[in-house]
Amino acid sequence: MPNIRKSRVWLWCLLAGLVFTTAGAVANECGRGFAAPPAQDFNQGRWTVHGDGTLSDAFTNLMWKQCAEGSDGAQCRQGRPATFNWPQAQARAAASTFAGHTDWRVPTGEELTSLLQPGCFMPALNLAWFPNTPSSWFWFQSPEADHTERAGQLSFAFGQMFSVNQRNPAHLRLVRDLPAPEQP
Repeated sequence: MPNIRKSRVWLWCLLAGLVFTTAGAVANECGRGFAAPPAQDFNQGRWTVHGDGTLSDAFTNLMWKQCAEGSDGAQCRQGRPATFNWPQAQARAAASTFAGHTDWRVPTGEELTSLLQPGCFMPALNLAWFPNTPSSWFWFQSPEADHTERAGQLSFAFGQMFSVNQRNPAHLRLVRDLPAPEQP
């Protein structure tokens, strides 16, 4: 009987959390209507969309591929976000020539978490900038990845980070460094 009670409490908490997080996400827009963010938005002045499936982040001086690997096209609706184990993710990044660039890579944990937008959940980023992003796990380059069987993953459901076995599947979003801005 105690297990049933715990299950009911867990289910109630889960449902209550979904109602509250969905209400908060809609209130913050989070790109769900694919409308331009409001002027006071977290992203104001941050992003430059290039029209080739990439966008630049003025805060971090990085260029991101808007679609998760495996999807493409307008609003990332062609194909489906694919999953890769860690070696496959690294190989995919190294081989990418998307938008004419050959220096794509797997982001660091800090870089990937920079995409998280306060108030957005399921996914925890703005869909206007990163359409059709699954609320799932994405790889990031972590210190242990080079000398253990583990590597980092971030969940775009709520923004949690974990170290997992490199054989586990996860999605991939590619990033590249932009040239340093010229100093006046």
